[in-house]
Amino acid sequence: MNKEQKIKLVGIKSDLAGLPSYRLGCFVCHTKSKSGMTFHHLNYYKGEKIYKDFANPLEYYEYLAPLIVQSPHRFLYVHNKCHQAITKLHRWKPIKRNRLIKAVRLTQ
Repeated sequence: MNKEQKIKLVGIKSDLAGLPSYRLGCFVCHTKSKSGMTFHHLNYYKGEKIYKDFANPLEYYEYLAPLIVQSPHRFLYVHNKCHQAITKLHRWKPIKRNRLIKAVRLTQ
């Protein structure tokens, strides 16, 4: 992406971050930041495109922005690091994921 595209992308993300649902900042750590943030889908509807379907992040966010505005309850605003953690944990089967979370809670 060129500089103009990056600026446009930041503008789209900043506008979305200003929605009432996301004003607390990262859903996981509640830190506010303008960089390194993304929107996590809580669910996908049949036929919706995913990140891999686009040539660059700007095209993806131009597609995604109206979906977020229309249904903000379907997305979480999170840091990229927190998003990676959510995605990795989600790959585990529920029973193993629950045991892992229990192990974390038991750890001092």
